[in-house]
Amino acid sequence: MNISDVMKLKGAWNEFSGNHPQFVKFLEYMAGTKIEEGTVFAVSVKKPDSEKEIKTNLKVTQSDLELIETLKSMAGKK
Repeated sequence: MNISDVMKLKGAWNEFSGNHPQFVKFLEYMAGTKIEEGTVFAVSVKKPDSEKEIKTNLKVTQSDLELIETLKSMAGKK
């Protein structure tokens, strides 16, 4: 990645952070929190042109945690 791409990414992140400060706080909190087996993530999505809201959840399993650790080690974030 060249310096121009890094600068574009930084600018895009700054705009995203300004538009969605609570979501960024959530991401920062989750990045500093250990995710344990049995943790439940709940997600809902509602598009502006629809009355319908789609919801789902995911209960973290041991194999999910192993996948997360594998991805972290691949990214050098262990």
